[in-house]
Amino acid sequence: MTYPNDRAGDQALDRLWEDFKAEARALTAIDPDAMSEEQIDRLEAISDAFIHLIGCASDAGIIRSSRDRLMAEEIARRHRREASRGIRRAGLTEEDREALRRHILAGLHSERLRVREGSSSPSRYRMDAPRLITPDLLREVDRRRQAVVVSDLAIAAGSGCELWDVECDTTIELSAELPHGPYVALEVTGDSMEPLLHSGDTVLVKLEERVASGSVVVARDPDHGYVVKEVGRLTAHGIELLSLNPVFSPLRVPHGTGTVLGTVVMKWCPHGGSR
Repeated sequence: MTYPNDRAGDQALDRLWEDFKAEARALTAIDPDAMSEEQIDRLEAISDAFIHLIGCASDAGIIRSSRDRLMAEEIARRHRREASRGIRRAGLTEEDREALRRHILAGLHSERLRVREGSSSPSRYRMDAPRLITPDLLREVDRRRQAVVVSDLAIAAGSGCELWDVECDTTIELSAELPHGPYVALEVTGDSMEPLLHSGDTVLVKLEERVASGSVVVARDPDHGYVVKEVGRLTAHGIELLSLNPVFSPLRVPHGTGTVLGTVVMKWCPHGGSR
């Protein structure tokens, strides 16, 4: 679906978004026990569309408050409540509903934080011999539209080594849509960024020290080693790092060379596909 870059197109998209929100609010206001099969079907149908529509609406500047965006999470929560109250749709189990809820939330966070999801695991290539990660190596693999895979530097609390101390022997193929630049692929360890990132996922990190609120970065915390977090507030004293999993408290790291490894631009689940 495309939208013309003129006022009529903007107005049409405004109306579409407002109509969509009105229907979503009407559905989420209904007592789950009183919902008809048709209403349940419609709730299922519009939930997946939220993932794509929020991205389009955000790009067009239509979403002007966190309330609009978080309404989609309310729809996801309604799926969970319906399952717990015994509402069943043919062929859809409680486990199916929970999986759908996680998929919806992951998609919403992916859109909001601009982390693309690879549809399939990228091709891997073995080097002739292990090599230390250097700027020359990064430029070399970039010319081949590849990125180095760093398997010994899991993003986890207590990781003690630096990126430049690690040898790598594998590269992955990059999408032609990605801009040129130095990239590394890292494996996620831990559940602090669920539902967007899970332990075992692979993330593609564009190496840069520039940091922006509302992005996901790999940063070095003095007490926790390398961590993957959402960037919260930026102050004169440092950077606030947030977890999507509410169990984890925010971290604060100082500004400085080496604090931010880079920005997460893409993720892949193990064996490809979505969770």
